[in-house]
Amino acid sequence: MAYIIKVTLEDTHPPVWRRILVPDAISFQDLHEILQMAFGWDDYHMHNFTFPSRNIEITQKGEEGYGNSVEEDKAVIDDFMKECKWIRYTYDFGDDWCHKIVLEKTDMEYQGRSATVLKAKGDNFEEDSGGIWGGEEDSRSPFHIEEVNAKLQKQKISKKKSSKQALDLIQIMKDLDSLKSSKKQFRKDLKDMLQEYLDSCEETIENVKAAFFDKDESKRIQMLIQLHEYAWMEMVNQRTENFRISINFHEPVKSMKDMLLDFSETELADYGQCLQIEFGEKTTEQRAETIVEAFAENPKYLLYIFTEEEFALLKKLFAIPYRRSYEIERDDLDVLSKGIVTGVLDVETSNRLQNKTMRIRFASDAAGLIEKNTADEIEKFYKEHSQIFENLSSLLMTYSMLEVKTIGELYAETFGQKLEAAELRSCIYLRICLAKGARLITEEDTKSVYLAVPELDTEEILSEIKEYDVTVPYKKFRKKELLSSAMGFVDRYPMWREFVAYMEEGYDITEEEKNVLNARTFMSVQNGASVTEIRLDIEQEFEFDNVVLKTEFWELLTDICLNTPIPALKGYSRAEYSKLTGRKPWELGLYDPDVLGEDLEENWLYGISLDQQYELYRIMKKDKNSALDVKAVKKIVDDATVELVELKYMLAVAYLKNEDMNKAERLLTELYRETKDEGIEEVLSMLHEVKQQVGLEYGWQSYSGRESRSEWDKPMGEVVPFRREKEKIGRNAPCPCGSGKKFKQCCMGKGIYD
Repeated sequence: MAYIIKVTLEDTHPPVWRRILVPDAISFQDLHEILQMAFGWDDYHMHNFTFPSRNIEITQKGEEGYGNSVEEDKAVIDDFMKECKWIRYTYDFGDDWCHKIVLEKTDMEYQGRSATVLKAKGDNFEEDSGGIWGGEEDSRSPFHIEEVNAKLQKQKISKKKSSKQALDLIQIMKDLDSLKSSKKQFRKDLKDMLQEYLDSCEETIENVKAAFFDKDESKRIQMLIQLHEYAWMEMVNQRTENFRISINFHEPVKSMKDMLLDFSETELADYGQCLQIEFGEKTTEQRAETIVEAFAENPKYLLYIFTEEEFALLKKLFAIPYRRSYEIERDDLDVLSKGIVTGVLDVETSNRLQNKTMRIRFASDAAGLIEKNTADEIEKFYKEHSQIFENLSSLLMTYSMLEVKTIGELYAETFGQKLEAAELRSCIYLRICLAKGARLITEEDTKSVYLAVPELDTEEILSEIKEYDVTVPYKKFRKKELLSSAMGFVDRYPMWREFVAYMEEGYDITEEEKNVLNARTFMSVQNGASVTEIRLDIEQEFEFDNVVLKTEFWELLTDICLNTPIPALKGYSRAEYSKLTGRKPWELGLYDPDVLGEDLEENWLYGISLDQQYELYRIMKKDKNSALDVKAVKKIVDDATVELVELKYMLAVAYLKNEDMNKAERLLTELYRETKDEGIEEVLSMLHEVKQQVGLEYGWQSYSGRESRSEWDKPMGEVVPFRREKEKIGRNAPCPCGSGKKFKQCCMGKGIYD
């Protein structure tokens, strides 16, 4: 057995790291020797191993550590790897070279007793060069993976066992971790997990979440919190997401009016808006009475709020005798949540270990609401309305945010069915808002009312509508173009399928991680985020460690930000709105240099203007590039205020797409010599394979346009390879003019020297 660890030299930019396979049951002293070889150290200085946020140290042999410590020859890595997310190896306490060791996976098949460097990035730093912050850029020595692995193969490491002192340290580590789970931290973790659970509920009500996490808790909200906390605890106890909950039914003690008085003023106002009631100057008690009267006159309001299956369960629960118990499934919690929100029932929970219970009490006058809806009326209602509810949900999913006054017209044009105004309002306010959690937003200046999906940043969207001066009517979608629960944005938009495929192929992410990433990125695009913002957000979690990955990722992000319909443009994408109005895509927030730092080289492609970024994207999206395309990319490279490897790589790609193989190869070779970038190395390798398969050494355009294999055998004339007349001057070499500066900082690019 063996472990695959990734060891990164901390604070290096670009990162310097080694991925190493190490045998199991080796001591930390053995690991120290492996790391010395892997990073080119000469073992001149002291070292130790420490663990994040723990007062525990593994010292080199013969040294006394601080706090709880053990010598490295007496501690085996296996036990510590399992208990720690990562381990720090510090070498040379003067230069302070800190190495972050992370266990990536375990290889159960490995039988050898030698370590191997599987992959590496970055050259070695030299001894006594001042450390990361004080060292010179040129204080490096080349890293040769073959030489290092040859040395490692000679090192046959026997299996070791941890001493009792080391095992005691592991127990101390476990005890320390347990002590850190304070009540405050537990509450925070509980809220985080509750948030995840609420997000996973299909019919979560947004104002419930907002009230919980904004500390504005009415009695109704507290009930909802208790309900979901109780459910979460049951899920943990039963160790399954498909858990069941036992509930007990008790006699009513409150009327519906009494239950509504547990609402906050804001909640009652929102409730009234959903019921299309004008409260005016009414008191809280009068508002509660008005809501009860509205339900008494229109018992069908409950049918708008509950789905057909939910209402059937509600009736079943209402018929259960008092002091009886009944088991419900996780998905049935929405019925209880909606009952609380409408003021039809109360829920009381107890999480005491010895007496975990959930008590349900219906309003004393609930029968007048529930039983007034006869079986025939219920069947007829859902038969007429089920498709309407689904269609309205599809409209909102597609636009994300709509002016309420336009929904009727859009609905009629899209689905060929005109709804009466009162019926449409009931569907929107009761089903889409109250039951589905959509929000009603009023724009302060125009007083226009918008319907928006819960996660949308409506303030930002309204600001963008003003900034872009959006006065066009809403885009008209055909029925088959609308998003739905059966076909979401990933299935509907081709560029999102490409984005998902890219993340799946490049990064080993789970299905859950993929869904979270897609939803988060899509909502960022809907909120009007730029390519720049989304790229910086995603790069906090995923490492794009070569120029090819970075460039492909930038191109994909530009694609989805450019071609995804967004609410600020009334359902048009930036590309569509650009064609419609003449506004340039980069004027519509496609790129945003303001979110970047001052280091343009660190931010690579964003060191050029916005229109140049879009021009690059347009050229890179083509399957073939013309000579004019190549000339345009070359001009962007020449005009850039800083030297950017990504730009030169794009120029090489443009050469390839223009079938100029020689220029592409020379430029890629030059870039690889300067950067040692593994992505460029892979492209070069594929380029050489293509040349070998075709059997030619130079001139891709010489054979690319031929129609048949027999054509390749015809005489092509002599192909003269490029030869340099003068010795090449490296970018970092002293400038030949004698200024004492580096060539790239002096005469490079001025035409004085080749």
